[in-house]
Amino acid sequence: MVRNLIERGLAQHRVGRLDEAKTLYKQILKLEPRHPDALHLLGLIALQAGAAGEAIPLIERAIKVQGGNPAFHANLAQAYLAQQRFADAHAAFRRAAALEPHNPQFATGAASCTAMKGDLDEAERQLRAVVQRHPDFALAWFNLGNVLRDGGRPLEAADLYRRAIRLDPAFADAH
Repeated sequence: MVRNLIERGLAQHRVGRLDEAKTLYKQILKLEPRHPDALHLLGLIALQAGAAGEAIPLIERAIKVQGGNPAFHANLAQAYLAQQRFADAHAAFRRAAALEPHNPQFATGAASCTAMKGDLDEAERQLRAVVQRHPDFALAWFNLGNVLRDGGRPLEAADLYRRAIRLDPAFADAH
């Protein structure tokens, strides 16, 4: 029954029927109040609706039940970012990166939080480590470009933006 509700909720979620998905996820929580996927997905809906304050406790509850899921930590980081809680976002991205060290997105997120906290030198160091390990990850090159731009090095930043575009020609922000 719960598996069926999750599948139906995900199907609604994928096509943007968030109210319908939310109803299904809440039905799951009536049956299993600590169901980590239902909690997490309700948190994602709140985050998508611009309600990061509602998303955070839901995703935190999901993590208490299933703390080994890196996506939960990464989405919690996104909710913290929406509230400009950069230190909390950094910690959540670091936990996601520790759980899934081969995913460059999590380390890039942590480095970006370091930059948002104002430590551009450390953010540059972290992002250079990411691009060394994952030279085909356009987002890391783009974020490194942003750090260099913010640090007063626009020509170097432009080179990194061009590299990100070569890796991902559809990367609109890099253009």
